[in-house]
Parts: sequence; C-alpha cells; structure tokens
Amino acid sequence: MNMDILLFSYSITVSVLFLCVSAAWARVLLLSDMYGTMHSPGFPEPYPKDNEVQWNISIPEGYQIRLYFMHFDIEPSYLCEYDYVKPCMTHRSLTLSVYSESEELAVFCGRENTDTERVPADDVILSPGNILSVAFRSDFSNEEHYSGFEAHYSAVVKCSDSIYTEVSGLITSADFPKPYPKSSDCLYRIKLEKGFSVTLEFDDTFDIEDHPDVTCPYDHIKIQAGDRVFGPFCGGRSPGRIQTGSNIVSILFHSDNSGENLGWKLTYTSTGSECEAPMLPPNGQFEPLQSKYYFKEHITVTCDPGYLLQKICTIAHSRILNSSRPVQQLKPKQVLLSVEDTSRVPTGRWFGSGALLSPSWVLTAAHVLRRQLRDMSVVPVDPEHVQATLGLTDIRDKSLAINRSIETLILHPEFDPRNYNNDIALVKLSRDVVLTELVKPVCLPPPWVKGQTCTPLPNTLGVVAGWGINMPNSSALDNGITFDLGVVSEVLQYVKLPVVAQEECEASYTSRSASYNITENMFCAGFYEGGRDTCLGDSGGGFVMKDPHSGRWVVQGLVSWGGPEGCGSRHVYGVYTRVANYATWLHKTMNTECWW
Repeated sequence: MNMDILLFSYSITVSVLFLCVSAAWARVLLLSDMYGTMHSPGFPEPYPKDNEVQWNISIPEGYQIRLYFMHFDIEPSYLCEYDYVKPCMTHRSLTLSVYSESEELAVFCGRENTDTERVPADDVILSPGNILSVAFRSDFSNEEHYSGFEAHYSAVVKCSDSIYTEVSGLITSADFPKPYPKSSDCLYRIKLEKGFSVTLEFDDTFDIEDHPDVTCPYDHIKIQAGDRVFGPFCGGRSPGRIQTGSNIVSILFHSDNSGENLGWKLTYTSTGSECEAPMLPPNGQFEPLQSKYYFKEHITVTCDPGYLLQKICTIAHSRILNSSRPVQQLKPKQVLLSVEDTSRVPTGRWFGSGALLSPSWVLTAAHVLRRQLRDMSVVPVDPEHVQATLGLTDIRDKSLAINRSIETLILHPEFDPRNYNNDIALVKLSRDVVLTELVKPVCLPPPWVKGQTCTPLPNTLGVVAGWGINMPNSSALDNGITFDLGVVSEVLQYVKLPVVAQEECEASYTSRSASYNITENMFCAGFYEGGRDTCLGDSGGGFVMKDPHSGRWVVQGLVSWGGPEGCGSRHVYGVYTRVANYATWLHKTMNTECWW
C-alpha cells in the first residue's frame, strides 16, 4: 500500500517515517511489501522540476533490502548538487523535521561515472538492516528533459553466507528466539586452520517445522563436514553434540513459506587434531613426555652435552605457482654459484645454482664445479675460484644477499662427464650462514632402496628456480656453462614441470642418437609440446617438490643436461639427477644421519 504525505518544515512529528532528505517539503511513499518498484515522477516521461520524493521501505526483521536500477538518466552536476537519487539507511524511527538522522549509502546522478558524479549502472545496493529510504530530488531546471529512473527492490534473508573464522563462537537462526523468516536458505560456514576439529553443541531450545510422517519435508538444518553429512534435523528435539572431525563445516538451514517456529541456537568449539608422536632425537630429549600430542601444542627439544640442535629443512606453505617469478618458499633455498677459473687463459667465467641443505652445505651438479678441460678428466675448480650467494632474488640488488667463500668442493667420485651420470656434488661453505626467512634449507629425500618405486613419480609436479637464460631456442645445455655472466635473467625465475615416465624419457633421447644414455640415476621433466623448460645457467638448481605427508620441501632432482635442440623445444625434455639415489652418499659425506 502506498501513502502520500505532504510534509512542511514546522513542528509536525510522524514517528513512522525514516527520512534522508533535508528539504522544506517532500512527498513520502511508504512501502512494506517484500518486493516492489519505484520510479521518478512521470516516468518514462522527463521528470518535473522542483520535485522531491522519498520512498521509505520497511520489511520484517531478519531480512535485508536489495535495490537495483533498471533505468537511470538524471541531470549531471558537480557532486550531484542539482538532481540526485540517494539511498539511505535509518537505524530507528525518527522525529520528522528539516533534518533527519540517517546513514547515506550512495548518491547518484548523471549518465555516466565521472570524477564527481556516480551512476548506479549494474551496482546493487544492499541495506544493512530491514529499513531503507530512497530520496529523489530535482532542482528548478530540466532543460535537456532527462527521463529519470526506475528501480526494483526485493527482500533477501539476512543470514546469507556467513563465515566464522574464530576458534569458538555462537550461531543462531535469524531473529532467534523469535520465529525465523520464511522462504529462506541460510548458509553458515566455519572455516578454521587445518589441524583443528570443530564440535557443534545445539541448545535445548530447538524448534523447526516438521511433519509427523515424513522426515523434515518443510524446514530443516543440514551439516556437512568434509565427506560427512549430518541431518537433516527438524522438530523439537535438539541434535545435541556433533563431533564433525573437520576444520571446515557448512551449516545449511532451509525454511519454506509457512509456519511460525522459533528456530535454533548452537555454540561451536574446536580442538587441535591428534598429531603423530614425535620421535626422540638421537643425542637429545624433549619435554613434556605424554601419550598424545595435539595440534598447536609445543614441545621443547634439548641436546645432550656436547651436541648442538641444527635446523635442517623447512615446512612448505601453500602458494599458487602461476607466475614467472619465484614463490616465497623457493627463494630462501636457492644459492647462486659463481665460478671464475683463473687457471685458464682467458679466464673462464660461468655460474650455476645450488640448493641449501644446512647452514654449511650446498647441493649442486658436479658439472658446474668441473674445470673446463679438453679431455674428459674430472678435476674440480679451485674452491678459491667459487663464490656462493644466498638470499638473492634480483642480481641488481644485493643489499640483503649473503656471500660465502668455499672451504671444500666434493664431486661425486663416479661422475662421468661424457654422459653426465652421477652428476652431483657438495659444496661446503667457509662459514655457516644464519638461517632466516631469507635463507632456509631444503630437505633431502630418504635414500632409495632397491626394489622400491623410484622417486619422483611420473606426472607429479616439481619446481625449478634459477637465473639462467629464459629465452627459448638457446644453445644446448651441454655448452651452457661457458658463457659470460652478463647473459642471465636479472630476476630469479622458476618453472613448474611434470615428471616424465622413465620409458618416455629414454625413448625421447634414444630416437635422437644412440650416444644419449638415460641411466637409472636420471629422470626427465617437461612438456611434450615444449615451451617451459630450464636452460643455460640453471645447471645445478634443485627440482623441488612438496612432500604430501610431511609438508616439507624436498629436493628430488638437480638440473643436469638436455638435448641438442634449443631449450623449450618440442619433445625435448630436461634431464635431472635423481637425488634419492645419492642420499646415503650425501649423508655420509656431510657426516649426518638425518634427512628429515
């Protein structure tokens, strides 16, 4: 029902009106239906000048008002000073006077958005509560005959899609303990950190419309937690306590268009999931000792006298690998190895990458550290000719980088430079580095045991980072360590590549030449169609994967070599050293027994 009221700026009081205009007089229309339309006077004809109209929409509690415009053509002016449409929200019944207490949600005028004018376009106005006022004003002129506006409003349930992220809380049906709104679908979602488990506790006051013969055909509440579904629940009996066993819980409440029921209330709490019992470290102990450990609990590890606690590798955190720039978790593990072999004339300069294993050890490919001799002898470069740079992302900005000279270079004793079998080496830094957010180690995989499935598995994804040339169709990887240091990517790059089945890897290179030999110590990674690949200067960089069980970053491979075609060529895979085959040698050489 619409009601026209003519108001004057005297001492007239009407407590049911909710105004957001400040004019001497205005025509006020009261709207209480669950949906409806409004338009400027005379629409679709041009609106009259010197006109003010206000629509006051009031719907039942538990609903919000959704307002959108189907047509809008109002005289433009600076900050909409002349003609405008203004949606406002009022908090309570007001005494009507020249000024009103209201919250302005928007002011619209014009035909298009400018720096000083705004049109609604496809915007939807959603009221914070169940009351909304819309004011229209025109000044003394309308020379261009603007056609005005037409808008539609509808009531929507206030409870729609609420998200709870605290470890405990209270959730109720809309307007509880008053009857909940009809014709609603309310979704409440609890989203906690992985490792927590949510428990729901329904209040004894539970009143949802039901049916004596059919299970919850009208209104109901249903709960989903992971793969488990609880409910539907309805009637007057509370579901009580529900152990969901999940950190993410969705609560869906549906009501039809009939009934007068009070609804429901629940509290939710959370507990940490039970963790695997920590292993007692060799030459050390931890406390407290207890039968069970839960998520977010802490233990203190203490070494026996004469031993030091060493941080060995880092836990991975979820990041989306969809850019040409490195993810945050890969940057701290990457080491730039710069070689300047002054024993040659002219001086040989090249660089490669490595993966930090501990404060003092770096893992890389053996061919990066081999002197470039004409014969096939394996002679490492002088450690004095190698420098390691850590914590580096952009080679133009080394302000946060850490440089270390080298104490020892250890190439695998069976490295074969003719086919790059056993292409693996260790670098011991002259001084330990301090592990920080910018410098972190990566984990080694467990040693491969004969008879077990080789890792990494085919079709799993790994990430390689490096400063190598990122132009496709550059020269082959075999010659990739003899060019000048200036021909590099200035910013640390990375590429995400799938592991190729060993049979496909071997067939790809056998078809090119019998001289290519893919051994069991190697695996391939890349795409059949080419495009993304490692290239010159990436040698020795780690092929890093996130272990699905521990969540740690594990170095499963090292950039070793590639085919005669250019980097990223079709059906040319990159070849990587299989690190798991050397885990025992690595731990023995570094004199450590722990890889996790």
